[in-house]
Amino acid sequence: PLASEFSGRLAMSDGSVSLPQFAFKWLGGSVAGSASLNNTQGNAITHLQMQAQGVDLARSLALAGYAPFLQGQGDLGVTLDGAGRSFKGVVANLSGSGIAGVRDAQLNGIRTNGLGEILAKTDAEGFKIEPETVGPVAREAFLGGSMHIGELSGAFAVTRGKAVMRNLRFADAGGRVEAEAEVSLASGQSAAKATVTLEAGREALAAAEPAVTLRFAGVPGDVSSEVETAALEGFLSLRAFEREQRRVAMLEASVLEKQRLRREIITSNVRIALREQRRQDAEREREEARRRAAEEAAFKALEAEEAERAKARKDGKPNVEGPARPAADAPVEKPAPANRDNNANTGSEPATAQAETSAQQDALEAAKRARPVPRPVILPKEKTADGTGGSFNLFKNLEKLLKN
Repeated sequence: PLASEFSGRLAMSDGSVSLPQFAFKWLGGSVAGSASLNNTQGNAITHLQMQAQGVDLARSLALAGYAPFLQGQGDLGVTLDGAGRSFKGVVANLSGSGIAGVRDAQLNGIRTNGLGEILAKTDAEGFKIEPETVGPVAREAFLGGSMHIGELSGAFAVTRGKAVMRNLRFADAGGRVEAEAEVSLASGQSAAKATVTLEAGREALAAAEPAVTLRFAGVPGDVSSEVETAALEGFLSLRAFEREQRRVAMLEASVLEKQRLRREIITSNVRIALREQRRQDAEREREEARRRAAEEAAFKALEAEEAERAKARKDGKPNVEGPARPAADAPVEKPAPANRDNNANTGSEPATAQAETSAQQDALEAAKRARPVPRPVILPKEKTADGTGGSFNLFKNLEKLLKN
């Protein structure tokens, strides 16, 4: 049975019926409240105040003709007033307000864990971010599955037979939802809008979010859905732009790194070349120093030898290189015969030898200075038979020269 354990008080008077108090069990929960109906000249005026707690949401939606998109337990508190000449007119003119809530609820048909699927498909090579291409991907990723709501409550208002609930917000680990809904109590025509924003995590951007807007409209049993992907397209476009910027930045960084490495290699090669040049310069300087030292040593040795010769000459010792040879054509005076008596009486023999050597050297120097410089001899040309000068005859000229 839909309802059980009904109890209440009924009161009737001229043209009016009222239930000052009633209560019953319904769809797993309990309902209590009061109601009244007055007839004034054919115009019905109604008043209803009701409290429902712990009602099965899926069964109540199915009873109203909707798909069971909500599961869990529902609570409702409402106050309604209406007037009309028929039941339909009374329902169409209902007005009031109330609070509706759910406990341990689950929303079917919407999921918030499809971001990975969206990025995997839209990051494919050649994918164009357009409404025609993003729409099917978003519908597949956002619709279907379920979302855990938990506990939620919100206020609604009823105006001219239409109940409106706004600013519903709930979330789970994968994302958040902002929703609003309205339903006509007379015709059952309903409309709902839900903006679903996914948690991007490491893919989050400062200026855009991966979100879609879901719209539902229709009557019980015939509800259509529409997916608006403008926000998601903006997120994907910005993400693609930033990814391209990162790629370009990585390329630039790679180029700069290669240039830096090339500069370091060039600098290293220059340093190696400079070290080698300095090493070669130092080696040349050491070689030059060794050469100069050797030359200086040789020069000092020569100076020492010359000083030794000069000292030997000064001391009257014979020249270590031998006596100087006289000129070929210089007259050499013969030394006078030595006087044996004088040699015996002069003293020691070394003094006599030194005196003779000095005299010989003085004589040679005097001979060189006294030798006349020969004048050049002009050789006459041999005359020919005709009496003119001819060419030189080498052998005859030599013979004349020797005769002279």
